[in-house]
Amino acid sequence: MRPGVTVTSMNAWKPLLIGAAFAALTAAPALATPILAHTTYVWTIHGDVLGTGHVTTGNPDAGGFDIVAFDGIINGVTITGLLGGQPGGQATSPAGAFYYDNILYNGAQSFDIDGVLFTIAGGQEGNIWGTGPGSYSYYTGTAAGSYDTQVNSTASFDVSEVPEPASLSLFGFSVLGAGILLRRNRRGVLKAA
Repeated sequence: MRPGVTVTSMNAWKPLLIGAAFAALTAAPALATPILAHTTYVWTIHGDVLGTGHVTTGNPDAGGFDIVAFDGIINGVTITGLLGGQPGGQATSPAGAFYYDNILYNGAQSFDIDGVLFTIAGGQEGNIWGTGPGSYSYYTGTAAGSYDTQVNSTASFDVSEVPEPASLSLFGFSVLGAGILLRRNRRGVLKAA
């Protein structure tokens, strides 16, 4: 190989590596997503319970933020909506099956022992609550003491930011730019040979 070809090749890689690093930093979620007011997040629960959806926060409340919307799918069943609103403390669900407070917290535990109350397809109440740092339970029911689904402390619950369209566009342009640089680099190598 000629020295000129090697230098051209290395010069082509520098912008590519810088662009890829910048795209990774701007598109990758942070290790711990800080919970903020009036923001929508993607939630996932995994373990013996599987689910994903969106949670939207409202005003600050008791060290966390009121949940104003909660949707998704859990164990293959559609979550039809948040139930109970923002009670301003512990409250009993309409069917009497659960306590809830509908607050999302920052830190190792997204929900306290009261958790989030929602309805699922079929009209049942559903409740996810924290049983310790990184440990959650999920129950469904129609009345106090009458539970159809009971999964205790076998799931983890994660919250992450919804990717912004601008970040996705930036990532897409970085990938496109990398492809153009690689194509130019290949043409330069072929012409030099």
